[in-house]
Amino acid sequence: FNGDTAAANALDDYEEGTFTPTFSGSTGSAGSYGQTMGTGTYTKIGNLVYVRVRGYITNLGSWTGYAQISGLPFAASQTAGISLSQFPSTSVDAAMRTAICIASTTNINFRKGSKLDSFVLYSEFVTGSRINLHGCYETA
Repeated sequence: FNGDTAAANALDDYEEGTFTPTFSGSTGSAGSYGQTMGTGTYTKIGNLVYVRVRGYITNLGSWTGYAQISGLPFAASQTAGISLSQFPSTSVDAAMRTAICIASTTNINFRKGSKLDSFVLYSEFVTGSRINLHGCYETA
């Protein structure tokens, strides 16, 4: 840029693409579970990955445990927050929930509580829940 030829300032990795996110519980099985997850999109610049995911739960099925989205395009190098704009729930206050990428995985987990110190259980989602999230995380 502007004649700067230093290798340390070179843009050496840029990528755009799509991925297939999957919403589930951390335990149990799908059973009659149904989802309409839109294709996730990402932009990778260096070691930063910007992701966008939208989805809709059509049938809760037999999942249990905590709620998670798997299938991110790259594993996170560290745990990082993701912006969560919507998910209707029977017992989670909208002001006290967030989502995080889990270090060394391709998973996003949902957190809640006054200090965001506990996981959102899968059972706290309802049929018809919409999930809209976007954010940035680091990859190795």
